[in-house]
Amino acid sequence: MFSPHHPVILQWSIRFLSSVLGFTISLVEVPTMAQITPDNSLGTERSNLSSTNVINGGARRGTNLFHSFSEFNIGNGQRIDFANPVGVDRILTRVTGSDRSNILGTLGVLGNADFFLINPNGIVFGRNARLEVRGSFLATTAIAVQFGEQGVFRTDTPQVPSLLTVNPSALWFDRPQPAPIVNQSAAFAGTSPGGFGVFGLRVPNGRNLLLVGGAVQLDQGGVAALGGRVELGGVAAPGRVELTADNRLRFPVGIERADVSLTNGAIIDVAAGGGGDVVVTARNLDIRQQSAIYAGIVAPGGTATRQAGAIILDTTGSIGLDGQGSTLQNSVNANVVGNSGDIQIRGRTFSVTNGATVLALSGRQGNVGNINIEAMDAVTIDGFGSRFSSTITSQLSNGVGKGGSVTLTTRNLSLTNSGALGTSTFARGDAGDIRIMADTITVDGVGSRRSSGITSSVAPGAIGNGGVIDIQTGSLVVTNGGRLFASTFGQGNAGDVRVNARDRVVLDGSGSNQFPSAIVSQVATPGIGNGGNIQITAPTLTLTNGAQLAANTFGRGNAGDITLRVRDAVVFDGLDGNGAASGAFSSVESRAIGNGGNINIQTDSLQLTNNAGLFASTLGRGDAGRIQVQARSSVQLATGGRILSSVEPSGIGNGQEIAIQTRSLRVTDQAQINASTKGNGEAGRIQVDAITLEMASGGQFLTTTTGRRNAGDMQLRVRDRLSLTGENSGLFANTASGSSGNGGTIFVNASNLALQNRARIAVDSQGTGDGGNIQLDTNSLTLKHQASISAETVSNTGGNIALTVRDILLLRRNSLISTTAGKAQGNGDGGNIDINAGFIVAVPSENSDITANAFQGRGGNINITTQGIFGIAFRDRLTPLSDITASSEFGLAGTVIITTLGIDPLQRGADLPTTFSTPPLAQGCRVQGTRTSSFVMAGQGGVPANPGDPIVADTLWQDLSPLAAADGRPSAGNSSPLLSTTSAIVEAQDWATLPDGTIVLTTQAPMHLPDIGVQCR
Repeated sequence: MFSPHHPVILQWSIRFLSSVLGFTISLVEVPTMAQITPDNSLGTERSNLSSTNVINGGARRGTNLFHSFSEFNIGNGQRIDFANPVGVDRILTRVTGSDRSNILGTLGVLGNADFFLINPNGIVFGRNARLEVRGSFLATTAIAVQFGEQGVFRTDTPQVPSLLTVNPSALWFDRPQPAPIVNQSAAFAGTSPGGFGVFGLRVPNGRNLLLVGGAVQLDQGGVAALGGRVELGGVAAPGRVELTADNRLRFPVGIERADVSLTNGAIIDVAAGGGGDVVVTARNLDIRQQSAIYAGIVAPGGTATRQAGAIILDTTGSIGLDGQGSTLQNSVNANVVGNSGDIQIRGRTFSVTNGATVLALSGRQGNVGNINIEAMDAVTIDGFGSRFSSTITSQLSNGVGKGGSVTLTTRNLSLTNSGALGTSTFARGDAGDIRIMADTITVDGVGSRRSSGITSSVAPGAIGNGGVIDIQTGSLVVTNGGRLFASTFGQGNAGDVRVNARDRVVLDGSGSNQFPSAIVSQVATPGIGNGGNIQITAPTLTLTNGAQLAANTFGRGNAGDITLRVRDAVVFDGLDGNGAASGAFSSVESRAIGNGGNINIQTDSLQLTNNAGLFASTLGRGDAGRIQVQARSSVQLATGGRILSSVEPSGIGNGQEIAIQTRSLRVTDQAQINASTKGNGEAGRIQVDAITLEMASGGQFLTTTTGRRNAGDMQLRVRDRLSLTGENSGLFANTASGSSGNGGTIFVNASNLALQNRARIAVDSQGTGDGGNIQLDTNSLTLKHQASISAETVSNTGGNIALTVRDILLLRRNSLISTTAGKAQGNGDGGNIDINAGFIVAVPSENSDITANAFQGRGGNINITTQGIFGIAFRDRLTPLSDITASSEFGLAGTVIITTLGIDPLQRGADLPTTFSTPPLAQGCRVQGTRTSSFVMAGQGGVPANPGDPIVADTLWQDLSPLAAADGRPSAGNSSPLLSTTSAIVEAQDWATLPDGTIVLTTQAPMHLPDIGVQCR
């Protein structure tokens, strides 16, 4: 059959020439004589063959005409016609002998009656067999035909039919293995309404052609009922197949079926101007060696209401479609208006292999039919990796319409070696959806032309939206370059990709064409529209060896979101052989206009290792997407793992937030969380909410700028411990050399914060922009082994550092807090340092410094408020000791204000006397009686409340006053105030009793006044 949508044009051309040559040769051969022998079962109504090869007679019952033969064969090149008396609608011919019927020539009916050929021994249609009937045709190897409740027309016990006036209602099979029907006919049978050649057994347009036997074999043979119905059915055991009034078969559920096959270029064709169904009912169905089934509309013109029929394949076993050119196709030709029909496939297994195809296509105007596949055990789509892929496709080809869906239900789905399943639109209209329900899905391997995969696309020049890819599965495994791909190259949105897995989702590696195993949603060049979303729901998700999730825009439109809802664990790990990283990617590519999509992850644990990561970037005109991670237990980045939000050099747009919420966050071994800008846009910010945060061995948070736009901010809330360890480990909101943007601000709120072994928190500016600010709020802050907190600049104003430490700030072994400016001997004032700490502790000899220095500009200000400061002191210049400096090489020094709320026992106070004193006692009453009196005071002027306590302000005696006279009046010889205004601590010299009986120590000894008497009692 010639059709632009039929891939067997050349094959049929060759076949037509062969059949013409064969027919020509047969004309010069002695024709084989027909072997048609009427039996005597009809009595006087017996059939008879005239000299003109017309069969007359028969038993007429109502509109039914019955013939009976002991043998019935038509020779090669011969023609046999059945007379069709007026009023006869149906001619039934049975063979009561023991031989099969060989129809090698032409079988005709001289009228419009339907024709039944019944031979339980088998029926063979030769290569030159043809039908010249005007009604429907049924050939069967059943033993009998039932007519409702009126009776049966049998071949095994032939009798004169009684009142069989109604329509046939069933075909009876009673042999353990019914005989087969074989069709080898490739005879030219005219042209179709579309002008294409038709070959094989053909009935008039709109009529039915049914072959029902044991095995039904189409070996090079063609069967055509254009606009009508072709049914092939195989029966393997005794049973009954129902027959409807309009000549359709109904197979009972329990009947055992036989195999049906189409081989060596066999064709079933029902495509015409509308209608046209193909139904195959079998145990196993084998379609191979360029064999095909065609349905659809090929007649030009028409209206949008024209509807093609369906292709229905129903088996209890396997359905196999194998080899290049082997196809199931339900299509509407390019210049034709109308809707293509459905393709329905049911069996235990279904396979499309070695370049075979299943295809639903539209025409100039109209909708595409749906493809529905139900295979209980397995569906396999496997290419042979050379020139053609094996595919199942629903395609809106041209004009205006709506694409059909592809629905697949099975236990195991496998797409390998360039096998593909997809929907697409090349016209004005949406592509169809893809819905897959399978326990396991495997997408593996690459052919030379394309990846194995499941795709939904809007083609270049098309106007419409891509279809949704919706997968419900136990496990999905995509390997060696396999892909799930939703894209738009035209004008319209790409479809979503949705995966819901009960057990796991695994993507691994890349293929020989260097494409990674991936799930992709893409706005491609020159597409105009938004990318679809990628949504994955599963207990576990693993991407390794360069496998990717990608939502990109290369055209005009926003990229889609990537949303992962994974109950247990998400793992991204490693590179492929070409250096491509495993990860989730959202990007606005170069020359694209649109915003990047968001990456959202909800899981228990997330692991990014060996250079794998989450990437949101813009290289075009538009903002990068947001990255949000919510992990109940942990997030781990190691060995180069990355979370990146970036504005690349060609990008015009802002980076977006990286937000992480988890219990434990670990970033180690050169791993990074990075929000940077290299282009014309602000960098994004990093926001973390965790119980613990550990960064080691080069693990970093970065919000950097290398251009004229600003670095992003960083906000970290760590409820327990934040630990930064190792060289190049730390938090960085820097500006790079040559940049003019400002550094970002780092906000940290942590219960405990420790930096050691050269770890850093830095908002340094290496360019001409200002350094950023650092704000830390913690219970304790420890810097050890050259750790640092810095807001330094090379040539501009340093940033500010504000530290709130409720307990202790500890600096050890060359640690540093710095806002130094102009480190490259440039201008710029040093930034300010504001520290509010319970205690500040350093070791004097370890050279740990707090600096706000400058080179040519003014030194910054340092403001420290603390309960005590130990081991570090203010100095004008940096020394090998632990220093606090705010100097400037050529500018004004900054100010250093240290406010201590208590006494520092390490600082030197006023010297106390070191010799015991025995001052004179004030004159008073002599002790009564014979006992003597004495007063001894020894010591250095003050003692602690107990021997184990230090001498601090709140434990010193300070209620000092001058000596009082015995009468309670102050000594007249001293006018000093009662409370010393000096800060020196002086020994008490005397004591006195106040009027209320209070005893106080005084700093002055009494003056001796002998002329004044003392009143004694």
